[in-house]
Amino acid sequence: MLEWVVSGCASGLGKAIKDEFEAVAIDRDLLQHNRHSFDSCEVLIHCAFERYVASASASEYIDRSVELAEKILEIEADRYVFISSIECDAEQINTPYARAKLEVEALFSSKNNHLNLRLPSLYGKGMIRNQVLAIATEFKPALSLREDSTFSLVAYRDVIELLKLFGKSGTLSLVSDMVTLSDIASRF
Repeated sequence: MLEWVVSGCASGLGKAIKDEFEAVAIDRDLLQHNRHSFDSCEVLIHCAFERYVASASASEYIDRSVELAEKILEIEADRYVFISSIECDAEQINTPYARAKLEVEALFSSKNNHLNLRLPSLYGKGMIRNQVLAIATEFKPALSLREDSTFSLVAYRDVIELLKLFGKSGTLSLVSDMVTLSDIASRF
């Protein structure tokens, strides 16, 4: 039996998890065509998630997210982990992204040993370009946020350590103290 299988390994947190645990990467193409060579694993982590584009149909976006999760959940695992978002903690869920995350959380919750891990903004080696990375790496970056915009930031390494140690099932929101964009800029 394989130890760890991870979706969404091209970059970001998925790549960091794959590298740390020497996991097998699974992608949409392998899943859609049943071209993976295993039926079970110890830990299955679903990191892959499309970005929502405002011009797209919200219902189609949500349906694609659910279909991918259903395909992933066909793989038997001792432990299931879904990388979700703290956007799901809001009292009102107003975005297709958060609605899709909640629907996928519900699918993972149907498994006995699951963890829906709700994360804020992330940073670490191989991270996808965002406002934080632009501040750290560009001279006079063009930003779409104001200096008083606030963030909760969590490092990839902290998520990886939590995955090593956390054995409970359920939904967990992992957040840090809030920082402003100007706080981040002052460190670089």
